[in-house]
Amino acid sequence: MIRLSKCVWAAFVVLAVCGQGQDVAPILVQGRIVAILPVQASEFGLVTKVQNTSTRDIKTVVLRVTFSNPTNGQKIGRSFRLLGDDGGKGFLLKAGTEVDLWQKPMQIPNNSFGAGVQFSIVVDLVVFGDGSKWGPATLGVSQKILAGLN
Repeated sequence: MIRLSKCVWAAFVVLAVCGQGQDVAPILVQGRIVAILPVQASEFGLVTKVQNTSTRDIKTVVLRVTFSNPTNGQKIGRSFRLLGDDGGKGFLLKAGTEVDLWQKPMQIPNNSFGAGVQFSIVVDLVVFGDGSKWGPATLGVSQKILAGLN
């Protein structure tokens, strides 16, 4: 069982990224690096909090996460976080509410920077309760979700 200890790197990243020609993002995302117990050299994880800032319910969110070297900015890993599933079954983020995913940290790529690793979070896809979509949908998982909606 994974348990989290106190936050070892308290800097937050808050992103509401706009795609080209798109409105302001319908969600805000915060992330922080925390230690995962039992603590070992690379036992850190990224936890996220997602807030629905729109006036519509959200069924699915796909986030693209990039980890990088804090010294030179070189990319050391990339991942994604999916909230909901194909078509958003089993997940609903009501308008104006938020979900804190501290109990499900994302594994950080093995690195020598520990909690000092840098990260960025970009919103790739949002699917609303009414079936409408927002975001560039550049990731494969986003493309699969869109194919399932059509």
